[in-house]
Amino acid sequence: MLRVVLVGVVDEAVSGGCRLLVACKDVVFTTRTINRWRSTPEGDQRSGPLTQPRNKLTVEERAKVVEICTSPALRDLSPRIIVPLLADEGTYVASEASFYRIPGEEQMLNHRERSVPKTAREPNSHVASGPK
Repeated sequence: MLRVVLVGVVDEAVSGGCRLLVACKDVVFTTRTINRWRSTPEGDQRSGPLTQPRNKLTVEERAKVVEICTSPALRDLSPRIIVPLLADEGTYVASEASFYRIPGEEQMLNHRERSVPKTAREPNSHVASGPK
């Protein structure tokens, strides 16, 4: 839906005399994207890969990563430390990226310290109400 609206806005600007490149910059898309959207009005026809990667972790391997991340000895350490520790023991379960990705998918990456997590706040602003 948004695609159709953006193509319409760009087409209207071009018919009004604006160059395509300038109109595309205003909607923050490339001319290639706009032209692709024009050529396929029914939507994106890409379907992604048809097969699973050969090195995809099995359910058992994913469970092993979760078990390691939640073990009492390693649960307070980051994957950046866990993977080398396991490598020193001669054990390879998964890559460091997988040790970050799998707990994230399992909703296990929460604030674990006793302190309150840092929150983003708007900075204080000073408003002049008159001369001093």
